[in-house]
Amino acid sequence: MKKGYVFSMILMLLLGSVFVNHSLLSSTSAQASDTSYIDVSPIGEDGSVAGSPIVTAVLKQGSSVEKVTFYAKAKNEPDANYYGYAPDYQAPYSWNWPTGAPWVPDGEYTLMMEIIYSAGETEILTRDIVAKNESEPNAPESPKDLFLTDRTSHNVTLSWTPSSSEKIFDYVIYQNGIQLAETTTTSFTVDGLVPGEYYSFRVKARDIYNNQSIDDNSINVLMPYETGDTDPLPSISQIQAEGNSGVTPGGNGYSGDVSLSVLATDNNQVEKVEFYVKVLGAPEEDYWKFPTTRKHNDTYSVNWSTTYTPEGHAIIKAIAFDSAGQSKTVTSVFLIDNVSDGGTTDPTWEPAESPPANRIVGYLAGWSTYGAYDIVRDLDASRLTHLNYAFALIDTNLNVVMSDPVQDPKNFQALSTVKETYPHLKTIIAIGGWGGSANFIEAAATEESREIFANSAVQFMVEHGFDGVDLDWEYPVTGGGPGTYPNPADRDNYPLLLEKLREKLDEQGEKDHTHYLLTIAGGATAGFANNTQLGLSQQYLDYVQIMTYDIHGTWESLADFNAPLFDDNGKTYSVDKGIQAYLTAGVPADKLVMGVPFYGYRYNVTSNDNNGLRQPFNGSGSITYNRIVKDDLLSNGYQRFFDEGSMVPYLYNETESIFISYDDEQSIALKAQYIRDHELGGAMIWELSQDHGNDLLSSLYEVLKEPIMDTTPPTTSAQITGEEWTDHSMIQKATVTLEAEDNRSGVEKTEYRLNEGEWLPYSNPIIIETDGSTRVDYRSIDRQGNIEDYSSYDITIISVTFENLYMIVDEADIHHGQKTALLAHLHQAERAKTAEKRHEKLEKALQFVKDMSNEHISETDQQQIQQFIQLIIDYQQ
Repeated sequence: MKKGYVFSMILMLLLGSVFVNHSLLSSTSAQASDTSYIDVSPIGEDGSVAGSPIVTAVLKQGSSVEKVTFYAKAKNEPDANYYGYAPDYQAPYSWNWPTGAPWVPDGEYTLMMEIIYSAGETEILTRDIVAKNESEPNAPESPKDLFLTDRTSHNVTLSWTPSSSEKIFDYVIYQNGIQLAETTTTSFTVDGLVPGEYYSFRVKARDIYNNQSIDDNSINVLMPYETGDTDPLPSISQIQAEGNSGVTPGGNGYSGDVSLSVLATDNNQVEKVEFYVKVLGAPEEDYWKFPTTRKHNDTYSVNWSTTYTPEGHAIIKAIAFDSAGQSKTVTSVFLIDNVSDGGTTDPTWEPAESPPANRIVGYLAGWSTYGAYDIVRDLDASRLTHLNYAFALIDTNLNVVMSDPVQDPKNFQALSTVKETYPHLKTIIAIGGWGGSANFIEAAATEESREIFANSAVQFMVEHGFDGVDLDWEYPVTGGGPGTYPNPADRDNYPLLLEKLREKLDEQGEKDHTHYLLTIAGGATAGFANNTQLGLSQQYLDYVQIMTYDIHGTWESLADFNAPLFDDNGKTYSVDKGIQAYLTAGVPADKLVMGVPFYGYRYNVTSNDNNGLRQPFNGSGSITYNRIVKDDLLSNGYQRFFDEGSMVPYLYNETESIFISYDDEQSIALKAQYIRDHELGGAMIWELSQDHGNDLLSSLYEVLKEPIMDTTPPTTSAQITGEEWTDHSMIQKATVTLEAEDNRSGVEKTEYRLNEGEWLPYSNPIIIETDGSTRVDYRSIDRQGNIEDYSSYDITIISVTFENLYMIVDEADIHHGQKTALLAHLHQAERAKTAEKRHEKLEKALQFVKDMSNEHISETDQQQIQQFIQLIIDYQQ
């Protein structure tokens, strides 16, 4: 430790000691104890300290103390490096310990108290504690250039260049993700390996504060069967970045779209190169993989849109794989600097006079508040009905947890403040998303897992002040986001999961005297509707959001529209196609909430044909509407076009060959009008912070603020039940059951009439028992007064009487003599004085008919007469 550092530290601690003892003399002394120990207060929930905690020696009861001295050192420093505070000679024995850079960087420390008792006895107390003041981790750089200096069939020798960080203590070697050994040198031999097996190795630097490096330098090695028969590892360069500089003058960050590239080679061939990104302090499992990698000769690259990464440091990882399955990894840390540090500004929008009469649902990404977006200042809740907060996650125990325990609580509190001003706003916690859909499969799999998940979701909702739950599972059956996988059982489990959630939400709602919302966001395809049994599942939902965007994007080979409203005569899939797929699947129109994007995609096209539309590209990225407006692209080389076939705009810069698909105020208004024309349930937005001064939200609001007039009448279906005799004829009686549906305002009443008489209100099934023909007309009327054109059904009732039997016999094609004989049998039965005698005569008549030959009666008439005689026998009984 440098002498100047120790002197400055002691001076600062001495001053701190004087202040603390002075202040504590007037406060309560530390409590005595049976044994002595070191108390540190306050301590955070994670066991760490920040700022200037108070460190106190709590002494055993009855002790007489001469003095107590406080010392501290970094965890991995030798004891000789303990630095001491000024000793204290009277109780309470407390010191301020001012943590934080530069004197006490984040990390693990050992605190020590030297207690000298009046009798001359000395007691030493120690305690380990973690100091944590910064949001980003204090981690040393990993050693670079991990390579093999030797490889046999059973061992490898790893070597690396030293870490460039100061205060390095040692290096930690990991094999297959498990800590294997520590060393203070820059090489290590691993023995006991198996020929033909793959092994991954990684070396981390560890500093005196016990912090380990988090950037990567791992390799994956194939062990040879014979010594000398080795396949060299692939070679990969450090990651290069090209893009716009950050907005902070003199800073070294990046803003907007950044091109990341590496040079990768191999003695045979490079099989692939993969790129990943995560926030610097996030756990390893948070790495997000770039969907595609471009290759040009030995250069591999991806486009990184930094607007989707929170402000601060992010870590990029690139892995080169050779044809044998071996790999080498490199990482680099980059500063994201998209947002100006120059103070806040007042909002440029005015609140609406009244909330919209139709649903306008906006997603708000929690990470947006790491930038310039301020919820209380910038969220225009006056033009929203619902807000979905994105996202909560499902942990491996199937419980719903925060995705960002640092920022989420602040955002939840800000939303509560907004709701005080706009009490009409309903806030909903969205669970999942592309990056957070892992563990949905497991949550939905069994009755027990659904119970655990549903209870946790409801608890999370209530605890954090939300009004409902939104499931963003991307995607059931097929898989999609990180941690998901294809699973056919999802099709049956999806509606069961919703049913359980609905049950638990309703139970909580009864306790709280409110209705809690349940919604989903689904992919805009018939496949998603089928994979989730959406016609069945929708019954558990308050409304269904369809993600009618990302219809085309940077993962494809041609530049195309993000969210075309129409298909342009079959040239593209479209928003309209997605809507029709959901309606066909059985989602009621008034439940269907159509997604609209507040962002677009930017493509570096390789051809100027068709103004870049549907042309190949060699670079791409997302772009927000806010960025398009703030950068004033229309005054900086871009020309706006409007595609009449798809009803969306696009921008093109011919000089730079850049095509941008996006939505603006005109296209958003057209989509809102589509919602109104098709009497849908409203609009859903991804994502609110991407708007510019709430321009797009205002455009949506202006079209949807007034109620959508219901011009579509209800539809009524009739079910006729009874014992059928012939088409439209029933034996003895018929029951008519009516059922009406209306997609928007709801059914006001259903009514019917008989034989064009007076219209009567329908409440119970209609019973028709009058012999002969009856005409039933029926219709429904909705709450907007739309009257359905009536439908009719003619029903003939055949009473089981001798009179009707004589009529059937009379109309039958029977030989004259046989008919006369049959009528005689029937007259005898009708005139019989007892039921037994009547039954006997009817049985004889029935047998007489059965014995008739085809020469005397047609087969159809024979069967019909037999059936009716049997009916009279049955009814007589």
